[in-house]
Amino acid sequence: MDGIDQAVNNAAVPAPTPVPARAWAALMVGSATVVLIILDAGFVALAFPEIEASFGESSRSTLGWVSSGYFIALSSFMLVAGWLGDRLGRRRVFFGGLFVFATGALLTALATSTWMLILARVVQGSGAAALTPVSLAMVLPAFPLERRASAVGAWGVAGAVSGIVAPTAGAFLIDVVGWRAPFFVFVPLAGLAWLVGRRVLPDERGDDPDGAIDVPGIVSATVVVGAISLVVTKGDQWGWGSGGTILAIVVALVSGPLLVHRARTRVGTPLDVDLFQVRSFASASVVSFLSQAAFFSFFFSAPLFLIDVWEWSTLQAGFAIALNQVSAAVVGIAGGRWADRNGHRGIIVLGGVLGALGHGWLAFAADASVDVWMVLFPSFVVGGVGSMFIGSTISAAAFHDLDDSRLGRASGSYYVTRRLGSAAGAVAAVAILGDRVGIDAVDRFRLIWAFSAVCFLASAVVMRITFAKPDR
Repeated sequence: MDGIDQAVNNAAVPAPTPVPARAWAALMVGSATVVLIILDAGFVALAFPEIEASFGESSRSTLGWVSSGYFIALSSFMLVAGWLGDRLGRRRVFFGGLFVFATGALLTALATSTWMLILARVVQGSGAAALTPVSLAMVLPAFPLERRASAVGAWGVAGAVSGIVAPTAGAFLIDVVGWRAPFFVFVPLAGLAWLVGRRVLPDERGDDPDGAIDVPGIVSATVVVGAISLVVTKGDQWGWGSGGTILAIVVALVSGPLLVHRARTRVGTPLDVDLFQVRSFASASVVSFLSQAAFFSFFFSAPLFLIDVWEWSTLQAGFAIALNQVSAAVVGIAGGRWADRNGHRGIIVLGGVLGALGHGWLAFAADASVDVWMVLFPSFVVGGVGSMFIGSTISAAAFHDLDDSRLGRASGSYYVTRRLGSAAGAVAAVAILGDRVGIDAVDRFRLIWAFSAVCFLASAVVMRITFAKPDR
C-alpha cells in the first residue's frame, strides 16, 4: 500500500514544465547586460579619484557629470527603448544598445578632455538604456510562465556576482594599468555578448516594425524622465530653491501631464498608461522603487562608514560589501524557485521584513567601536538575503499578468521606476549625511540605515496589501 500511495502522490504533483536549453543560453546573454552595467557602476566609483587627477583642471562638481550624465541618459531613454523594442523588435534594439554601450566605453577610455569624457559617458548611458528594458523582455517569453521567477532569480544572481567582482577586478585593473583600462575591457565583453547573442537570442519582429514613429511622444517621454532624473540627481547639490532645480521641476510638471494626455488619446505612444491598471504591475513597481531606495541608501553609506568611522582600508570595506552580495547570490535562485511554486507575494514580503531587520539592527547597534560578529555580519547577511528575496522575484511579479507583446513597454516603465528609486536612496543618504565626517557622523549613518529599514518594511507592507491574493 505504501508503494501505491507514493505512486499516487507522485502522480498528483505535476512535473515542472521543461525549459529549452536555448532559453537558458539566451538568459545568459541577456543577463550579461546586467553584468556590464553593474561592472560599470563599480569601475566608475573606483576610478573617480584617478579621473580627478587626470582632469585636475576641472572642478569636482563638473566631473560629477561623469556619473550624473550617464545616469540621466540611462533613465531618460529607457521608456523609449522599451517601446521601440516592442515596435521594431527587441533583438534589434538589444544589439543596437550593445554597440552604443561599447562605443561609449571606448570613447570614455580614449577621452582627452573633461567634456569629451562626459559626452562619452552620456553615449554609454544611452546604450545601457537600450539594453536594460529589452534584455529581460526579450528572454522571458522563452520560459514557461510557471518558470519565469526562476529565470529572474538567475538574472539577479548574475547581478549579485557582478557586485562581488566589480570592486576586486576594477581595483586590480586601475592599480596595475590605470583608470582607462576597465573601460577598454567593456569592448571585448560586449563583442563576446554580440557573437553569442547572434546565435541564441530569439529573432522576432516587433508588433509594428514598419509603422510611423511617434516623434512627439519620444521627445516628451525623454524630457519628462530626464527632468525628473535631473531633479533627483542634482537637486540637493544645486539647492532645492536654485534656478536650475526649479526649472527642471517646472519642465517635469508641464511635460508630464502632456505625455499622459498623449498616451490616453493616441495609440502607439512610448507610455502605456493602461499598464498601471494591472494590479500586479502597479504593486510591483511601487515595491521595486521602495526596495531600491532602501538598498542604495545602504550601498552608498556602508563603505563610507567602514572607511571613515571604523578606519578600514578600501580593500577591507570592499570585502565587507562583498559579504552582502555573496549572501544575496546564495539565495537568489532558491528565491525564484520558491516563487514559481508558491507565488511571488510571500517571498517578497519576507524579503522586505528581513531587509528591515538587517538594516534596522545596523541602525540600532552600529557605533564607533568595531564589531564584526555582532553588528556587521548579521546585518549585512540578513539584509543581503532580504534584498535578494525581493530582487530575485519582483520583476517576475511585475510582468506576470502581462501579455508578452507588452513586455518591452512594461519593462521600460518598470526600470525607470527602479532607477529613480535607486537615485532617490543615494540622494537621501547624501542629504542625511551632510558634511559630517568620521566619528561625528555616526548618528547620521544610523539615521540613513533607519531610513533604509523603513523603506524595506514599507515594501513588505505594500506588497502584502496590494498583492493580496497569491498569483498561483
